[in-house]
Amino acid sequence: MNPSLHRKRYYVLLMIPFLFLSSLFGKHVGEALTYSTVIKIANSDVAGKIELRPSFTTEGSTSLYTTLSRSETIVLIVMDVMGRQLWSGSVRPGKGENYTPLNLSRLSKGIYYVHVASADGVSISKTLPFIKN
Repeated sequence: MNPSLHRKRYYVLLMIPFLFLSSLFGKHVGEALTYSTVIKIANSDVAGKIELRPSFTTEGSTSLYTTLSRSETIVLIVMDVMGRQLWSGSVRPGKGENYTPLNLSRLSKGIYYVHVASADGVSISKTLPFIKN
């Protein structure tokens, strides 16, 4: 039996205006389309703002600034330009504006990326550049 025939399919919800669908299919939406069960809707509103300040430094210290709609465990991964993981850790900032100092002084001069993600990997996912000169 071919295992590829039994894989689950996942789809992304795309919001399309009703008038566009009506003109596209020439029928009422309910008659032209079938719907599947919703598995999960990711709430991207959790992370209002995520920044590194400063993103360029000679000393290797920077801070992660976040504005969150709720308290969330955030995983931080520091990578070099080749994608090698150099450091990882986690923080749990509270709801609202937060600032978390990061000591990256042990890194040599170069360009790095700080990947910031929620513990579930869904509600927050952002990669920020960091330059140490």
